Amino acid sequence: MYDVSRGLAAVGTIALAQAGALAVTEVAGSALVGWGAGAAGAAGAGAVAQKVAQQPVFWSGTGTENAARAFANANNGIVLADTAAGRAVAQAVEGLSRSHAQPLWATVSENFARSASGQVNVILNATEGLSPNSIFWLNEFPILLGNPNVTGIIYNYVTPAGSIIRGGP
Repeated sequence: MYDVSRGLAAVGTIALAQAGALAVTEVAGSALVGWGAGAAGAAGAGAVAQKVAQQPVFWSGTGTENAARAFANANNGIVLADTAAGRAVAQAVEGLSRSHAQPLWATVSENFARSASGQVNVILNATEGLSPNSIFWLNEFPILLGNPNVTGIIYNYVTPAGSIIRGGP
């Protein structure tokens, strides 16, 4: 289960450095985004914690994001980009180079992994495998392995034709 109160700071903010500070706060399902020095205070102390009854679905590799989203939609899951914080970061990094956008995504990805519980699914490219420079490998995977609330990781693979081969732990 994706727990906003633990992972995406319903009671605080995620401050990200990029030409000032980007603060992403998820409060009752809505993301608040601010730039600049005052951004870190965007949430306020009265933020309401929320649990979303959707399992996190992680992805890594070419052609896997849309497959992960389809998998999530079919299996009561959610990908980071479909959370309020993910949509806010996507909007904030629009037009940025990958090298500038990646640290922002890495931060919210780490929090998404910290907030995970139960069985989590990962969608990987069946022919490319896993990149050692991916956000999943460098940031999310180590957190998932150390997260005591994650009971298992299920690896699923997207074929070149776009079908998903369901895997196991």
